[in-house]
Amino acid sequence: MKKSIITGFAAVALLAGQIAGANAADVSGYANIWTILSSDTASTSELKTSVGAEVDFEKTMGKSNVRLDVDFGKSTSVEITDSDGDTADFKIESVSIEQAKLTQQLHSSISLTAGRFNSPIGFEKQDAPDKWQFSNGQLFDGRPSNLDGFMVSWWGSGATLDVMFANDWRGQADAQTDFDNSVGVRGSVQAGPVNIALGYLSSDRDENSPSAGDDPDSGDLVNAVITGSHGSLTGVFEYLKDDDVDAWGLTGHYKHGVHGVLLRYDSVDPEDAAFDESTSLTVGLSCKMWESVTTKLEWRQDDEGGDDDKTDQLTIQWVGSF
Repeated sequence: MKKSIITGFAAVALLAGQIAGANAADVSGYANIWTILSSDTASTSELKTSVGAEVDFEKTMGKSNVRLDVDFGKSTSVEITDSDGDTADFKIESVSIEQAKLTQQLHSSISLTAGRFNSPIGFEKQDAPDKWQFSNGQLFDGRPSNLDGFMVSWWGSGATLDVMFANDWRGQADAQTDFDNSVGVRGSVQAGPVNIALGYLSSDRDENSPSAGDDPDSGDLVNAVITGSHGSLTGVFEYLKDDDVDAWGLTGHYKHGVHGVLLRYDSVDPEDAAFDESTSLTVGLSCKMWESVTTKLEWRQDDEGGDDDKTDQLTIQWVGSF
């Protein structure tokens, strides 16, 4: 007995109709389609096409803004056997909330954000239309993409300041006494063609550990991003450090009309001497094929510390925005 169930799509379609129609909210999003052309580590996935999507709802009334971003991931198959020995294959489509936030403007240059929101710390974005390339670099995994909590933002005279209070971004300890929280700050200043941003985010635990680390500051994160632009050329240097890793990355991007060329190199050096430094090199080409469709071709090589540990992957991606 075979069955196929896709969850989430009907609910979101109904929600989209209700929000967009009854309340005249703005609806946007994108379809993300990619094919692995060749891979040293996933040969069984070569020439396999995968899909993802996002639908965003946004409504502004006066000085209040409410936004909901819903992500759709890859489908997974689950086999269930009943008491009679019959099996059924259930196809489950993953659905998650990327953002669910409200933003209230308190002053001409001050706002309060509450809920789940994109973390302002770091350079690379998580949504496909916001990226120059297909994959995110290694530094992206060393900081949170989203935070659950509150953020107060200030801007003016070429500078910005964000102060955050959120749930601990590394998760909750197994032995819970008080609920664990992260406190963070991110500030930036624009000086001509150069933007300098510094970020800090606290945590009580080591990376990927549900218990407190030996050092009370073991999970604290420091991040710096320097971005410079000259004409169609943009260069970015990012530095990230906590008690687990010392990492840095360089990204260069050149845009000519509807075409773009990217070169990225990053390095992650574990503080534990038992682990080797890992690096990645990425070359990306992009082209805005049609009014709402961009195609990206990416070659990436990852090196875990030796010649035998180098792996290559070539991927083509199509991003359709609406």
